[in-house]
Amino acid sequence: MTGNDELGRLAAPDLTPTGLAARGWDRASLRAYLATGTAVPAVASDEMLKVVNLSTTRLDGKDLGAIATYLTGDSPRPATTLAHPAVAAAASPAQDRYFALCAGCHGRGGHRPCAATAASAMRIRTT
Repeated sequence: MTGNDELGRLAAPDLTPTGLAARGWDRASLRAYLATGTAVPAVASDEMLKVVNLSTTRLDGKDLGAIATYLTGDSPRPATTLAHPAVAAAASPAQDRYFALCAGCHGRGGHRPCAATAASAMRIRTT
């Protein structure tokens, strides 16, 4: 559970209680992330978005709490408060919205396709 970068294009994060706390995770943020795909430390994207959409959003609060407790341990460490990086202002409201909602999967430059985009393009070509 200590993570690795041996998975090709994906990196497996450190899921130990210490690793999670160092990246700003606590039980409440883990529960929110698993229930909705969003939390202060991260927004679900790519493979984890599939997990959230197809699995963890269907769990009840008791099960979400059990997962969060398992991941943070019996005596959770305090989560590190993460500093927000300095980011240049978006050139437009549309760009700001893209960065907030789309860049997690498609990248800042929009160069990474996703299944929804590919399926949409296929429908356009066949009709």
